Amino acid sequence: MISGRILVLCVFLIPVFSAFAEPIKVSAGLLVSWVPLEGDYQTINVSGSTLTDNSTFEALGLEAFLDFTYEEVSIGINGAVTQLNDTQTYQGATTSVNSPFSITDIDIRLIGKYPFDFGSFTLFPLAGLEKYFCLRGSLNNVSYTSDQISDSSPWLLTAGVGVDVTVADKLYVRQELTGSYNLTSRRSTSYYQSFGSGSGSFQSSSGWEIQFSVGLGLLL
Repeated sequence: MISGRILVLCVFLIPVFSAFAEPIKVSAGLLVSWVPLEGDYQTINVSGSTLTDNSTFEALGLEAFLDFTYEEVSIGINGAVTQLNDTQTYQGATTSVNSPFSITDIDIRLIGKYPFDFGSFTLFPLAGLEKYFCLRGSLNNVSYTSDQISDSSPWLLTAGVGVDVTVADKLYVRQELTGSYNLTSRRSTSYYQSFGSGSGSFQSSSGWEIQFSVGLGLLL
């Protein structure tokens, strides 16, 4: 019964999507990205009690992309532009500290998308994978260790929406809004042991990112 409903749904959706199907075109461009929120949330066991550690910062980046109508591949470089805000809660007490912070990383994205052409603009939902490669970083003017560099090089699951607005025959403005979830947010053992005078241990972790990008693309 369920498989029959799925078949009926597919039969209905195929002509709907086919009506919006686009021929494959290749384009390339540059995007400036702003990350208003990049966050990391960890819960750590310290002497039988839970300590929560929530750190956030903002970043800017520049990325180059290749677009194949239904796929987008991009590579970029990003860096923090604010201090690191770190909020910790332990045994009912909460502290929040802004610390000198820097990080530089390479960002690679492999995105699938489906375009809907409305004439002067094209709207497309998108989803895919993102990988960060941390090049260097520092906190409180102390350079990152190898463990910290590894912790800052996660895989993320990315989804969002974009729009291309035609401004000339082969030139368009691209805007994208995406949200990403950190798939590898658990950190190295040394991070957790840094709490509770070396007695801290992992409980749970999560990470996220919101990014807005805008730039120009050119049909090749």
